Amino acid sequence: MAKAPTTVDYVIAKLEAPNRYQVSKFGDGAAPLQVYTVTYNPETGYGKCDCPAGSYRNTGSSDKHVLMVKGWLAAQLPGAES
Repeated sequence: MAKAPTTVDYVIAKLEAPNRYQVSKFGDGAAPLQVYTVTYNPETGYGKCDCPAGSYRNTGSSDKHVLMVKGWLAAQLPGAES
């Protein structure tokens, strides 16, 4: 049985395609535990993720990975609130 990581960190990166982001989940090791692709349009607020919740439960813009990208983008803008 695999040991659960003691720490979990997320890394967000902008992809070359418009409004596309990669969200990587890291545990204690150097390799990511999961990698998801998020589509988020800040102008419309629409987002979706290819994670299991996004795919099977249609969480859409309320998906946790979409919300992470939204917060990350807000933190990139000077004077923006997260």
